[in-house]
Amino acid sequence: MHVLVLGGTGGIGPLLIRELLVAEHTVVVYARSPQKVPSDISSNPSVTIVKGDLTDAGAMSSALAGVHAVVSVLGPAVSSGPLY
Repeated sequence: MHVLVLGGTGGIGPLLIRELLVAEHTVVVYARSPQKVPSDISSNPSVTIVKGDLTDAGAMSSALAGVHAVVSVLGPAVSSGPLY
């Protein structure tokens, strides 16, 4: 399966991506900061990284091309203030 992961540079994202790769899926990582994708993931030939944010319709459209499933592990930005 070809899977798009949103939030791939957060705490859960790399763990999920590694599990998808072990299960022999191909993965698109959609990231604002592609340099934050761990090197073992970014160097994997089954991974494509697309730079963009959620407001970038063109980049999102590119990331969605040919994808069978979308998994979001997006979370709130810690710097945005308290969650309570």
